[in-house]
Amino acid sequence: MSRVSVQHQRPNRAWQTRSAITGLWLVSSTGILVIGGLMWWLTALPPAGSIGPNVFIGSLPVGGLPLAEAHRVLQLRIDAIKAKGVMLRYGQEQTVLSLTTEPTSDLDVAYEVVSYDISASVQRAYAVGRRWRISANAAPATVPAVVTMRRDKLLEAITASFPDLGVGSKNPGFVLDKTTRQPVVTPGTVGRLIATQPLLTSLQRGLEALEAPREVIRSTETTPSVSVPEATQLLPQVVALIDRLPVALMFGDQRWELTAEKLLPLLTVARTNGSLSLALGQDFASTVLDPIILALDQPASPPKFTLTDGRVTLWQPPKNGQKLNTGLTLQRFNQALFQDGALRTVELAVDIKVAPSVDGEGRDLGIQELIGVGRSNFKGSPPNRRHNIAVGAAALNGLLIAPDETFSLLKALGDIDATNGYLPELVIKGNKTIPEYGGGLCQIGTTTFRAALASGLPIVERQNHSYRVPYYEPAGTDATIYSPKPDFRFLNDTGHSILIQTKIIKDDLVFEFWGTKDQRVVVQTPSKIYNIQKPPAKKVIPTIDLKPGEEKCTERAHSGADAEFTYTVTYADGTVKTETFRSHYRPWQEVCLVGVASLPMPATVEGGSATAPPATAPATPEAPGADSPAAVTP
Repeated sequence: MSRVSVQHQRPNRAWQTRSAITGLWLVSSTGILVIGGLMWWLTALPPAGSIGPNVFIGSLPVGGLPLAEAHRVLQLRIDAIKAKGVMLRYGQEQTVLSLTTEPTSDLDVAYEVVSYDISASVQRAYAVGRRWRISANAAPATVPAVVTMRRDKLLEAITASFPDLGVGSKNPGFVLDKTTRQPVVTPGTVGRLIATQPLLTSLQRGLEALEAPREVIRSTETTPSVSVPEATQLLPQVVALIDRLPVALMFGDQRWELTAEKLLPLLTVARTNGSLSLALGQDFASTVLDPIILALDQPASPPKFTLTDGRVTLWQPPKNGQKLNTGLTLQRFNQALFQDGALRTVELAVDIKVAPSVDGEGRDLGIQELIGVGRSNFKGSPPNRRHNIAVGAAALNGLLIAPDETFSLLKALGDIDATNGYLPELVIKGNKTIPEYGGGLCQIGTTTFRAALASGLPIVERQNHSYRVPYYEPAGTDATIYSPKPDFRFLNDTGHSILIQTKIIKDDLVFEFWGTKDQRVVVQTPSKIYNIQKPPAKKVIPTIDLKPGEEKCTERAHSGADAEFTYTVTYADGTVKTETFRSHYRPWQEVCLVGVASLPMPATVEGGSATAPPATAPATPEAPGADSPAAVTP
């Protein structure tokens, strides 16, 4: 019987160890991958074209919204803020300050006192989380809205609403007694100044947070630094000064004479290092120098060209401008009046502004044909507006734009003031009407915009009006200008000079661009108008500037809307450039000033804060049409 032998092998310990390690590594790696994948999923980048989670622009939630939707809801919130305005309180008085000037006759002067850059604000929000991955459960991230305030205009409107503010103290002065012909002292006055920096900083922060601000105005009292008895000690010096009058301000053959009657009310008493002396008062510049500026200041005029038998010829050579140097003039006048008693005349300091020249003046500049025409209609314009349109059109007529030049309309027009022949329009600030220049010039901006489009030129800067203005229909093809911003600018990329020729034919403004065609083809789609919004109810503002019961209103109310058109230029080499111009117009309510004998009593104050009058609610949009996005409550 045979015996079968069975041999049992002992397990290999090294192999077991390696297997255990391998298994452990596999389990660990799998766990790491799972956890890593889970973390990746939890911290994924926001989808392209959408804002990340938990992102706010000010107080407005925009997290997760596509860019176009974020743009839309931000526009709605801004419209609501501008409809409410800013609630301001000073002592027992309060007022609602409009964030857009309110004209009495011409919407061209309805410029934005506060303006938002919606695209830049949305891009700020979009940038959150693009650099590092963020969790959907991360803490909210807030970016401020991009907002610009015209600080000087805001302060002007505030002081118009609260006349007791913004006026500094005045030291005692002097007048000439009509009977005795001797000088007498007039008392000084107490002033009250706005604490501007805290107010403007708080306004800026509120607007960046997309909240309609409610601000309490703080002020500081200023008192005269000189008493009446102290001013009386200088009467002998005033008498000696009268003996040397009149003093004449001279420029060439022009002469402005200052007699004792004119000069004495413009003097004051100054205290310097403990010593008292005579000085020119705050009103000297506005009373004496402003009329001189109006007579002397002249803008520099570039050369003007015209088409004669198909050739460009020079018809107006460049002309240097001149501007009164008020600082140096005041220095000379002070020296003549108080230091050099022998001087009876003062030479005005006038700066010469050299006119821009154009290379090739009077030569054939290669301008061969009409490359584009812009037209607009100003039927129904009041006289001042028609005048300003004519002045603006004349300023552009014959201008030559060099190749590769970026044309600035504001630069071409020069200063928009009486010196250049413009007439003012009245705007409502607070409960007063204040003259502003600029009426009618948006007709110039719109017509220039349309001529540049027709010529196929790249548009560098263009801003539509805040409101839909009948002169500029169809909506979306307008361009507003107001110094220093917004400007209208375009690039001359034709490789040749462009000549501007302007015409006024009855109620039509026509701008022709002459140059050399380069075979570019321009296609501009008709304006698409949507999101029509009805205007709010009529707004009535009591004022003491009109007779009791007299009413002065703006033109009729206008509906708000959105508009857009597409602008495509195909160049000779086959390059195609397409741009969509979008415009947003807020509804414009009729605003009327009504004369009253006295302004209404200020609003009551409860618990230390003013009770605000009910704010006019923004217009409710009409039901969206097929092309309109659905309404979203901001």
